[in-house]
Amino acid sequence: MGRSGEEAVLEGCIASGTGVVAVSGDPGMGKSTLLAWAAERAAAAGMTVLAGRVGEFERSIPFGVFADALADHWTAGADLSAAGRHALHREVRALLERLGADGGLLLVLDDLHWADTASIELVHHLVRHRPRGVLVACAYRPRQLRLDCASVVHIELGPLALDDAAALLGVPAGQCGALFEAAGGNPFYLEALSGGSASVDAALRGEMDALRPQTRRLLQIAAVTADPFEPDLVAEVANLSVEETLGALDELMTADLVRPENDLRTYRFRHPTVRNVAYHSAPAAVRHSTHSRAALVLERLGAPAETRAHHVEHAARRGDHGAVAVLSSAAHDVVHRAPATAAHWFATALELSDEERWELRWGHARALGLSGRLPESRAALHGLLAVLPADHPDRLRVVAFCAHVERALGKHAEVRALAARELAIMTHDTASAAVLKLVLAVSLLQVLESADVITTLLDDVRAQARASGDTVLEAGANGVTALVGGDARHLGPAASAVDGATDQAVAERLESVVWVAWSELRLGRNRDALRHYERALSVALSTGQHHMLGNLLLGRANSLRWLGCLAEAEAGAEESAEVAYLSGSADLHALTLAVHSWLLTLRGDHVRGLEVARQAVDVARAFEGWHPTIARLRVGHALLAAGSHEAALFELTSAGGGLELPRVPLAYRPEMYELIVRAAIGAGEDAVPWATQASVAAESLGLPGCLGFADLAWAHVHAARGESATARASAAVSRFSSAGQRLEEAQAYLALGGEAGARRARALFAECGVAVLPVGDGLGTLTKRERQVAELVGEGLTNRQVARQLRMAEKTVEGHLSRIFAKLEVRSRAGVARVLASVDR
Repeated sequence: MGRSGEEAVLEGCIASGTGVVAVSGDPGMGKSTLLAWAAERAAAAGMTVLAGRVGEFERSIPFGVFADALADHWTAGADLSAAGRHALHREVRALLERLGADGGLLLVLDDLHWADTASIELVHHLVRHRPRGVLVACAYRPRQLRLDCASVVHIELGPLALDDAAALLGVPAGQCGALFEAAGGNPFYLEALSGGSASVDAALRGEMDALRPQTRRLLQIAAVTADPFEPDLVAEVANLSVEETLGALDELMTADLVRPENDLRTYRFRHPTVRNVAYHSAPAAVRHSTHSRAALVLERLGAPAETRAHHVEHAARRGDHGAVAVLSSAAHDVVHRAPATAAHWFATALELSDEERWELRWGHARALGLSGRLPESRAALHGLLAVLPADHPDRLRVVAFCAHVERALGKHAEVRALAARELAIMTHDTASAAVLKLVLAVSLLQVLESADVITTLLDDVRAQARASGDTVLEAGANGVTALVGGDARHLGPAASAVDGATDQAVAERLESVVWVAWSELRLGRNRDALRHYERALSVALSTGQHHMLGNLLLGRANSLRWLGCLAEAEAGAEESAEVAYLSGSADLHALTLAVHSWLLTLRGDHVRGLEVARQAVDVARAFEGWHPTIARLRVGHALLAAGSHEAALFELTSAGGGLELPRVPLAYRPEMYELIVRAAIGAGEDAVPWATQASVAAESLGLPGCLGFADLAWAHVHAARGESATARASAAVSRFSSAGQRLEEAQAYLALGGEAGARRARALFAECGVAVLPVGDGLGTLTKRERQVAELVGEGLTNRQVARQLRMAEKTVEGHLSRIFAKLEVRSRAGVARVLASVDR
């Protein structure tokens, strides 16, 4: 009644068959009624309809609203938790797409404001990554939840108009003025108050008071148990026979307080408010005993701890060791699927425990970290370390996770302080000290600390690892040493040690393997890096080290990028950005966004590349270290790809910190110099100093790929001067080919020029997955002034007309034109026009 505008919006959404529509409004405004109407319309249109709802008293059940909606198709069991939340999200998205493949799917999620955090995360994932052929319609109270995204269609339900209220009640408008004012135009309150009760609560209690005492008691027990609820379970909790229970349910259905579900095996309350009033109408002692009995019945039926936990937390008293065990077990079971729920259950267990339980504090701190509540996790970890004995066997695990949280927060100074404190009390434990020194060395490397300081730490790690026979830890030290000095000779022993280690050894020193792969990646051993990232990813998934997934997926994407597998790399980078977002690490999220933007730009989508790069800059600006620099460099790269040479030159050089690029890690510099040379030429600036620095940086590293970037930079310079670029471009082709960098090899072939070079370049670009192939027309080598001359010549202007328009001597125009002919490899003014026309097409 009175919702024709909202119905029209929903009709449009159903017709489109995809997207997310959010219906918001205060309790009783008709959100559920509107969703039910939409479900009927969608079903009539041939769509599959799945609906789920969650109640106030089940808000801690992981994925409760999705489990309700997808009950016949999906279970959020432990088998899915091993792949992490990001994989579970993709699993659900893929399932929805399969269910909607034939005729479309409407997924209705009602009362979303009561949903657990894991469910809300999954909804946000579906908002960001809309499943094909699926329309998601959800309802929530705006004061308790908000889906802020431009792609979401918002429908906000307000009060009814007076005429609509009168039509709802079936009376003339003049007879319901007082009632309308008292209800504030709220449809539910209107219907309740129209019965003459003083309030909605009183109205509902009046309905319940009309029931037989046994039926009223069963309604209260059902309200404690669940919504929807199963008669068999309610019968056992109420200590009634099934026949007595079904008889009471018949009375409740006659009173329209509960309604049967479509499967006829479960029942729902008429409205969540009915359940709320029924729940609170029971005395506190009755609610407590019912929760307690429900927990015992579920335990006897073999229900997992996570199903019993929300009853246990309402029934337990301080000192109840059994309740603490159930909550702890439930938290451990869901910590990777629903870490926010795990953190809540760990916190409840800590409140109930009457003794110091360090493992509960550790579980709570870790769950907070995994749920993205990093500042709270950091505080809990520091609190735990303050009371955990220095010789405790698990102190290292806590310290390592604390260091990870500090780094994820971008607090590299705090990592240094933590390491200094812990090293002072762990001197007797050389293995633990070595691990911490390695973490410290990596943190110092990220903030571009002196190489001497880092090398001294790594020497200590190596010596201690050898003394204890820890080959994987030593491999990690060798890997970081190679990266610090740009000396790939250390990588051979490191790779051999990792390849020869068991999965158990790799699991115990997973970060060491990551440092080896990272160093291989930066020093041009891309296939080795991919192999080690793949193995580390497999071990992390199988051993539950999900806090490592963002870094591992990003490293894998980077490896694929350098091997020229751009489509696969882009998908991996997008996935790593999603994992980083879920982890709550803004520092890592910034880096993953920067890499994603880089790949978008390389594939030809510089518009999205620039958008994502600027998002990375916004996220990274609060942190120290190289991540903000990398984000700005990717902005510069996207600007260059868009043809904004002056802006690109400013962004690249200012981000790098000047001619020697002191803010850029050594292994990144040759690539950056090649970009700067291109930007400088396009902006009409002198590119020779930048090409010279490219050679200096590349020669200090001595790596084929880096030397290839220097050769390519000089090829651009020679071409811009009208000189032959063949020698340098050929050298770049050879070096990139030997490094296995197919994308860069294609770029070198473009610089080489000629029909054969262009043909080979296009073939390589296509193999790499470049969606928009660069045009091998030489236009990118023209200076700003040369491009202006070329465009005027292409329009048919004579040299004299060009000179007059650009206010230069006619002889100067002739000089420009001769260089333009050489760069575009044409022999006439008509040839210039043809090249420009081909680009316009």
